[in-house]
Amino acid sequence: MADVGVNGFFSTKRLGYNPSTHRSTSLGLSVMVLFSDHHVPTSRCPFCENEMDGAANVEGGRGPIPGDFTICIHCAQPLIFLAGLQLGKPKPGEFEAVCRIHKKFGIKMRATIAIIRNLDRKRRSS
Repeated sequence: MADVGVNGFFSTKRLGYNPSTHRSTSLGLSVMVLFSDHHVPTSRCPFCENEMDGAANVEGGRGPIPGDFTICIHCAQPLIFLAGLQLGKPKPGEFEAVCRIHKKFGIKMRATIAIIRNLDRKRRSS
């Protein structure tokens, strides 16, 4: 099965930045923005309750649509965009199943989770 149509995101709090410049993330680290940034309606992560209103496409393409997966930039939990682009919990096993079927998507999303967790560990230790 091809990976066509599978887009992954990570959800952020928008800071009104220029995508071609450095910016400070909610984790307090300076990063180069290499992703397409999209404004979405404000929503809270159902796991950590942090508020987010942005989504960055790991493919650098279109904005999110209902059914797309995203990763919380705060707690690194997989989420899904629901109707109205609100954040929700995926059904048990849903994220893992999509990652198994769409291997490139799975690699990118798992790498995003690992990066967020690593950055959070560094932030906490400093």
